[in-house]
Amino acid sequence: MREEALMEPEKAGTAPAIRIAADRMQAIVIIDAGVPVPSVRELREALEVAGVNTGILSEALENIAAGTAAGVMVVVASGTVPVKGEDGWIEWLFAPKPGIKAMYRNAAPGQRIAVVHPPSAGTPGMSVQGEVLPPVPGKPAHLRKGSNTSVDSADPDAVVATAGGNIVAGEGSVDVQPVLTVNGQIDYGTGNVDFAGSLVVNGDIRGDITVRVKGSLTVHGNVEDAEIEAGEDVTITKGFVGRGKGRLAAGGSVTLLHLLNQTVTAGKDVHLGRESVNGTVDAKGIIDAPRAVIAGGVLHADGGIVVNTIGSTDGLQAKIRAGKRGRILERLPSAERELKQAEEQTAEVKEAVYRLVRMQIDAGSLDAEKQNSLRKLQAAQKALPQRIAAIKAELAGLKDSLKKNQDVTVKVCETVFENTKLEINGAKKIIDAALSGVTFRERNGMIEVSSC
Repeated sequence: MREEALMEPEKAGTAPAIRIAADRMQAIVIIDAGVPVPSVRELREALEVAGVNTGILSEALENIAAGTAAGVMVVVASGTVPVKGEDGWIEWLFAPKPGIKAMYRNAAPGQRIAVVHPPSAGTPGMSVQGEVLPPVPGKPAHLRKGSNTSVDSADPDAVVATAGGNIVAGEGSVDVQPVLTVNGQIDYGTGNVDFAGSLVVNGDIRGDITVRVKGSLTVHGNVEDAEIEAGEDVTITKGFVGRGKGRLAAGGSVTLLHLLNQTVTAGKDVHLGRESVNGTVDAKGIIDAPRAVIAGGVLHADGGIVVNTIGSTDGLQAKIRAGKRGRILERLPSAERELKQAEEQTAEVKEAVYRLVRMQIDAGSLDAEKQNSLRKLQAAQKALPQRIAAIKAELAGLKDSLKKNQDVTVKVCETVFENTKLEINGAKKIIDAALSGVTFRERNGMIEVSSC
């Protein structure tokens, strides 16, 4: 006869009282001492009658049914607390970030400088009775878009700069300031400057410093042996002085009081207030110095030159050059040589590419070194026609400029001393005796002198 397994019946107990917390996040059972212990089934039935259907704690029910919870308040169901959403936040896309001390933070036009991340909605909870409990959403981050900033057309949550300059990020706001002002001097303490906007220095720029700005530069002091580059105008209220190590290059005009030993290159005009001693000035426009003394050095302007005095009784020799013609005549031979070299190189590269390609076809492949050489040669083969076209265009422009009448003059308001070297449109002259109040101009390859 086969034995059958018999299950022991659950003990009969008393239906427990279910208490639900006011926030509906817990269901509680209290088993009084001396009262029959309810079974797990009775506990579940009581929970069902009370509407508790979520977060039931099976282990707690089993403990009660085992008689270990007499006289104890037992949590038999627990809801899920909703999770508050994360607050929105601002991601800064530049360095150094706000809060880190910095002289400036560069922004270029169109550069993304911040992204405003939205808050999250959070995670819903659930009561013990199955009711969905909505979360508290995060707080949005607010960023006031100040001057020279706007919303990115490709991303409504991003902010871009509409002008180059210094990023100023505050509490919930961002601006781009096209002009940066330094209240003091620029030296080793501040370090070199490479700024995307315009710069105003209320002091000096010391030697062995490099200052680069995309916009204009104004210095309310002296500039020493420094490297200066500006995309627009440069104004130095005092002087550019030193031992000849200083270089200043401006895309626009340059205005300064005096120049000592340094080099100035301007894409437009140069305005010199008092003097230039052994300085070098190269202007694509004019040199305007009606009150200045030019003691030694070189002046070169594509346009006219007006000065007060050239040379000195100390015998400092100055070189004065006006007009584009001399510059063009110097450039033409080198441009023609560059064109010839580029054309010869084109033929050489073509032949070298052919040899390597033929070798690749015959052998089936090239080793790594030859493969690398082939890639470089093919890149050169692609670039050379553009280089040749650019040189030809430059040559055509130079030759066209030579045909045009370039009536430029050198005007000396006071005195031009002897030994001054003068060149106008390629015509040259050495002043052999001091002259006063004269104007020089080139005519038919000769320099003529007339009174102002």
